[in-house]
Amino acid sequence: MSGEKVLSLWMFLVWGLIALAIVLAVFIFYGQEADIKILQSDILIDRLADCFIDQGQFVDVGNVFEDCNLNKEIFDKGNFYFKVSFLEDSISGGNKDFEIQCGLRKTQDEKSSENFARCSQRSFIALKDNQEINVEIFAGSNVRGGKF
Repeated sequence: MSGEKVLSLWMFLVWGLIALAIVLAVFIFYGQEADIKILQSDILIDRLADCFIDQGQFVDVGNVFEDCNLNKEIFDKGNFYFKVSFLEDSISGGNKDFEIQCGLRKTQDEKSSENFARCSQRSFIALKDNQEINVEIFAGSNVRGGKF
């Protein structure tokens, strides 16, 4: 009879440890914050490149937001920025301060610049009037991902 009491005490102790381990694992996993700023800026560059360059040909875009299917309201909130430079011209939208923040981010340590925007920049070659032109696209995002 007393052997069963000791066994059940150990059984509850083991169940408690297993439950504690599961709870700790869930808190550790879901307590991490996702920083998706760099991914968002890369996606924005891809969308702009698809809009301005069609099968290697440069496309003159009248209204970037309408022609590239971008929501202007999101850019007006100040969480995104883009700049497309080609020839002597450039088109931009969003929070222009991101160019400065991304430059400062390179000179600061990770902890002090965690609230700065994250930016990406890529160059593309396209044809315009049978001439090769360099298309530079710079994009930044400062939308913090939430906790999982």
